[in-house]
Amino acid sequence: MDYKDYFDKGNKYHDQGKYEEAIKAYTKAIELNPNDDDIFFNRGNVYHDIGEHDKAIKDYTNALSLNPKDADTYNNRGIVYYDIGKYDEALKDYTKAIELNPNDSDFYNNRAEVYYEIQDYDNAIEDFTKAIELNPNDADYYYQRGNALFKMNDLEGAIRDYKIANELNPKLSDANIKLEEAYTAKGYNSTGNINNSVLQSQTTDSVIEETKTHIYSEGRCFACGAIIEKDWVRCPFCLEFITKSCKNCGMKIEEGWKACPKCGEIFR
Repeated sequence: MDYKDYFDKGNKYHDQGKYEEAIKAYTKAIELNPNDDDIFFNRGNVYHDIGEHDKAIKDYTNALSLNPKDADTYNNRGIVYYDIGKYDEALKDYTKAIELNPNDSDFYNNRAEVYYEIQDYDNAIEDFTKAIELNPNDADYYYQRGNALFKMNDLEGAIRDYKIANELNPKLSDANIKLEEAYTAKGYNSTGNINNSVLQSQTTDSVIEETKTHIYSEGRCFACGAIIEKDWVRCPFCLEFITKSCKNCGMKIEEGWKACPKCGEIFR
């Protein structure tokens, strides 16, 4: 058999989860042809799968010495560096992968994860956003950007991203959990209504300023941004209202509010 036969056997064993056999086959292929970067790359993937990080890095490095223009190899080596906490090296590899292929959303997402780990949330948000631009249907990207926004105390942005993540993947339970946390931090209950206890505990001026910003903006729902019709008593997407209205502007209000968040009318 020539090296291609061993290479193919290695791929087959890897797909079957037979990692030791895959390593042996790839090693034989390398002995027969030490100048094929794909063999080193694939053996590096096996080493990564079984947690042999040093050997994986060595194989990826050998692959890059043979083909320094392969973005996937930089990305995969970056993943190993990330897994073992070598964030500077991971950033360098992800950045190189992006330079070689700026259209792969996973590369931006992976670099964003490093920025998140080192608490560089601005750059994390920027990279998560780029990943979303390239692949707007990946729920995990929205979820992770939501986490970064949460860390930056942009709770509205976090709520928005968690909701989109849930819409794209209802099985993403972590997004539901974080959505509840964001609502709680914002003073809302799980349905998106402001908790009465929060409003009752604030002064009239703070109620007006806070709720003007977060409840209504030109007739839009505070949580999902949907346009709300004047006669609606419930947002059809996320927000429930009761029928009591402000006598000055007609806005639906909840029991316990001290002032109308839309016009500032003080309730007696």
